[in-house]
Amino acid sequence: MPLAVYWLLTQMNTAEQPYDGFAGFSQGMQTYHTLFKILKNFKKEMWLRHPLPSFTFDFSGSRWDQSTFEWTKGRFVEGNVFMSGVETLMYASPHDGVFDSCIRNSKAYENPIFIEHDQGHRPPRSLAAKDIKVSADFVVR
Repeated sequence: MPLAVYWLLTQMNTAEQPYDGFAGFSQGMQTYHTLFKILKNFKKEMWLRHPLPSFTFDFSGSRWDQSTFEWTKGRFVEGNVFMSGVETLMYASPHDGVFDSCIRNSKAYENPIFIEHDQGHRPPRSLAAKDIKVSADFVVR
């Protein structure tokens, strides 16, 4: 996970323009959440050239409760974060072993939109018409 976070930080810092949004599946979203925690706790040590994206598309991105990462100078990152100013559209399935963790993770966002599907630990291949509309409305705004 630490290498993935540094890779993501490098991508964001070398981009000419800020990322508008971020999309990730499972551990990819955990990487984004970890980056957010690190930037919150280690602002002086970890620099970000642009503001964080203002929205995410989260596919089965569970909250990594057991995460404790040693980063700089023997310090640790753990605990909850609230992503102020970041909205999310989350997709998760009750048939996924991390479903309850996904629900807990949704509380880290401002005004989360949570769409359930029945396809397990994966991005959904199909959605009900009402969920497609919710997804499209999120994209349009």
